[in-house]
Amino acid sequence: MKDEFTSRLESLFRKHSGIIFSGFDSSGKHFAPQKVWTHVARIGSRPSAIFSDLCMEDAAKGWWELAQYAGMVSDRGFEVSCLISIGGLGSLPWAMVQFPLDTSILEVFALNDGYPEFIVASVSGDAYLAVVSEEDEIWIFLVKRYDSELMTVLLSP
Repeated sequence: MKDEFTSRLESLFRKHSGIIFSGFDSSGKHFAPQKVWTHVARIGSRPSAIFSDLCMEDAAKGWWELAQYAGMVSDRGFEVSCLISIGGLGSLPWAMVQFPLDTSILEVFALNDGYPEFIVASVSGDAYLAVVSEEDEIWIFLVKRYDSELMTVLLSP
């Protein structure tokens, strides 16, 4: 029998057409979601990009630009194949998903009263994009894997 968090995840993906959920990742080539959450939530952590939560369109555009920069957009150019961990759904493993480029990413994965909190991992496991809601801002972290370490990529303004 499925647990409550898995059922909520599947329900979320059914609600938004175009998102394909194909199970949970068990490859072992990615850091556990909790390790990436801990990296971006540590004291003194600086995001790669900051957007006002009053301009969600700008934040979404910034997310897509970082996803392309990190190589998360497929070669076909119309979809993203990735792994995702959504805040508020417990300690689930990475969920394997595909979604089209026109997905309103920050709206779809905003489970906590409209505030987006999620991490997307590249299929290769070498890049992670974390979105965190902070007071009146949306923080986006581009985190790269270097051997057994995680490092946030700081972009110049």
